[in-house]
Amino acid sequence: MSDRDAFERAFVAVAYLLGRRDGLVNGLGSNAGKPARELAERLKTDAHPDRARTLANELMPVVTALDARRLG
Repeated sequence: MSDRDAFERAFVAVAYLLGRRDGLVNGLGSNAGKPARELAERLKTDAHPDRARTLANELMPVVTALDARRLG
């Protein structure tokens, strides 16, 4: 997965976490990659337990990156 794909997937996951449910890839412009579009579709159509698991898996790299840059 490219850095761009990773960024786009993180963008979709965080947008979903913050309550955005429609147009998850709109903020990425018209050139959103396939991985981001597929993630947005899964978050929109999967059953609740599957969405929760998908979201948790997508947020782990974001949390890890934030933790690695901890101030202090």
